[in-house]
Amino acid sequence: MNAIVQAKQPIASQGLIPHNMHEAMQLAEMMARGKMMPDHLKNAGDALMIVEQAMRWQMSPFAVAQHTYNIKGKLLFAGVIVHAAIERSGAISGLIDYKFSGEGPMRKVTVSAVRRGETEPRTVEVTLKDAITDNPLWKKQPDQQLCYHGARVWGRRWTPGVLLGVYTPEEWREQPDVFVGTTIDAEPAKTLPTATVIGDEIPDRVMQPKRPKARDWLNDLHKTLAACHTEDEIHTIAKTDEVKLAMEKFTNGALAELKAMLAEALDRVHTDDGSGAAEPVADDDFPGDRPLEDA
Repeated sequence: MNAIVQAKQPIASQGLIPHNMHEAMQLAEMMARGKMMPDHLKNAGDALMIVEQAMRWQMSPFAVAQHTYNIKGKLLFAGVIVHAAIERSGAISGLIDYKFSGEGPMRKVTVSAVRRGETEPRTVEVTLKDAITDNPLWKKQPDQQLCYHGARVWGRRWTPGVLLGVYTPEEWREQPDVFVGTTIDAEPAKTLPTATVIGDEIPDRVMQPKRPKARDWLNDLHKTLAACHTEDEIHTIAKTDEVKLAMEKFTNGALAELKAMLAEALDRVHTDDGSGAAEPVADDDFPGDRPLEDA
């Protein structure tokens, strides 16, 4: 069995770095059995992802592992490890430098570093109002969070190879769901478990997509019904998946308004063609209807 050997550089800066796939798999199996490893790395396959990334960065896999998160099946990395990876990668000469200016929302950091083989620093500027998230540490230590954010932005622009396939929690966003709304959707939006503080960072919550409001959807439906001229057109609209879903999910005033809107549209087309008022709309005409709740 091949032994895991220490890298030539000091262990304090690099740790145990495998040199081939066999050593990497051995180390991943050891890491997965560790009681102090994060829960999302308790199997060798996922731990191997960390080992491979650490090998590319020439960093200790154990140090990298302690700054990772699993958010909805996506492996994400803390800002502090991204900063360290850029400095550790050999892609820059020296360290990343930060200069601050401004106050309040206009607080700004200018991030600069010299790429390997160059003499002039490359820079990016990040303003607090454009970077802040609902992570409470942005209020507690905004300058430190600006450093993490700024280092990531700098790395994406000037050394993208270092961050290839690597994302931080603040970068990760959910894809929007199809036709779910604050009042259409009966269940509240799912939130992530309480974040665990790692060092001086808390992973930013994944931003929920903006959901269409029931009010906007009802307004659009009203315009659509107003353009109908026959009973068949209205019944066709009433049988669409969106209207059926609304009948299932709407409660209180929204459900009452939806029913009234459809009934009024039927009354109008019957009056327009001279046949008189329409017969009351039966509940059976709208599958999935639920009793009204008190508003």
